[in-house]
Amino acid sequence: MTGFQLFADILSLLADHSEQIAFFASVVVMGLGAAALFLVCFEWSWLAPHYREFWPKFFLAFLRVFAAVAAIVAKNAAPIPGKMFWQQPWAGTLAFAAIGYLLCEISGAIGDHRFKLDKEEKNCKIEEEIENLKEDRDDAEFEALRLNWLITHLRRPVNEKRQRISHMIAQAGAAGRASVQQARRGLAPEDQVHILLEMIAAFFSLEAVNRDPKRHNQNFRVGLFAEKHGRLELIDAFDLVTRSHRPFSSYQNLADRYRLDNVINPSHAVRCVREGQTLIVPDCETEPDFEYFNERQRSYLKSMVAFPLNGLCVNGTNPVAAALLIDTTEPGFFSKEDRDTIELVLGEFALRIGLEYAVRGLIEPTATQERSG
Repeated sequence: MTGFQLFADILSLLADHSEQIAFFASVVVMGLGAAALFLVCFEWSWLAPHYREFWPKFFLAFLRVFAAVAAIVAKNAAPIPGKMFWQQPWAGTLAFAAIGYLLCEISGAIGDHRFKLDKEEKNCKIEEEIENLKEDRDDAEFEALRLNWLITHLRRPVNEKRQRISHMIAQAGAAGRASVQQARRGLAPEDQVHILLEMIAAFFSLEAVNRDPKRHNQNFRVGLFAEKHGRLELIDAFDLVTRSHRPFSSYQNLADRYRLDNVINPSHAVRCVREGQTLIVPDCETEPDFEYFNERQRSYLKSMVAFPLNGLCVNGTNPVAAALLIDTTEPGFFSKEDRDTIELVLGEFALRIGLEYAVRGLIEPTATQERSG
C-alpha cells in the first residue's frame, strides 16, 4: 500500500465518521470554552501575566476555528426528511459548536477588557509614582531653599552686631579702648533681639511669597514671652506690616490666661511651655483646641505656632520659662506636617536669642552681683 493510498483511506474513514467526529469536537470546544471563561473570570490573577503571550491567544483562536469547522460539518450533513431542525442528528453538534464558539468569544472579550483595565491601572500607578517622585524632588528642593533662606537670615543679625561693635570701637577714638558703658551698649541684647524677631517674620514672609506671589501682603507677628511673677509677659515683639515692636495686648488685657498655673483656659504660649512641645495651629477657625480671646482676633489671627524656649536667662543669670509666638493672617500657613522644619528654624533663632541674653550676665552689674551672691 502506497502512502497516497493510505492517505486516501484515512480521508475516506474521516468522511464516513464526520458527524461523530464533529460532535465530539464540538463537545470538546464547548468544554474548553467553559474552562477559558472560568479562567478569565475567577483565575485572572494567575492568567493575567500570560494573557498577551502567543499560546493563550493562539489557543482561543484555534478553538474558534475548530468550533466553526464542527458547525459547518454538522450543517452539511444530510437532513432527515420530515423532522424539525432541532430533531436533526446534527442539531446537537451545531448547538455545542455554537455554544463553544460563543464561550470562546466571551472569554476573549472579558480577557481583553480585564487586560485593558489592568494596563490602565498599571499606568495610573506608574504616573502616581512619577508624581510622588516629582513631589519628593520638589519638597527636597524647597527644603534646600529653606535652609538657604535660614542661613541668609541668620547672617544678617551677626553682621548687624559686628557693625554695632565696630562703631563702638570707632567711637572710642584715641583712647584705643571702648569704655565699659560703650561695651555694654554694644553688647546689650535689646537691639539684637529686635533684629532676630524681624528676621523670623521676614523668613516666613519669604516662604509665603514663594508659595504664592500674591501673598506679599501677608502679615506675620512674632512675640517673645518670658516668665515674670508667675506669668508670661511680653519681652519683645515685631509686626511685619506695621513694623511695630508692641503689636500684642492680650497678655495685659487677659493676664490670667498667661499665668503659668492656669489649667482652665491657658493661652497657647503657656500651654507650649507647660507641655514642653511646639504647638501648631494650622487654622484657628477650625482648630477644636483653639479659642479666640475676642472677636477682633478673627480678622487677623488665622494660623499660629507656639514654640517653647528652654533655659532663657532674660536677666543674664536665672533661667525662666519662655516662648516664641508667631501668628499670621493666612489660614493653613503653618502645618503640622512641617513640624520638623518649623522647629529647626525657630530652634536656630532661639539659640541666638538665648545667647544675647546670656551675654547680659557678663556686662550688666546687677546680673554680675546676682551671680556673685
